Amino acid sequence: MSDATLAAQAAAVERAAVNWRGHCVNLRDLAQRNKRPQSEFDMAVAWLPDLQAAARTMREMADRT
Repeated sequence: MSDATLAAQAAAVERAAVNWRGHCVNLRDLAQRNKRPQSEFDMAVAWLPDLQAAARTMREMADRT
């Protein structure tokens, strides 16, 4: 069991979403230059909406406590 507060957990998920978005942007650019497969970008970007939704949910929960 973690001692991290709900606010700290929310911040961590928010950071993860921001970092993943940046990763997706990098993959998109690399795929456009044929340096990475398009499928790698497609798989990565498919996770982004769920991660962003989790960040919003965590923030809402933290703000209510």
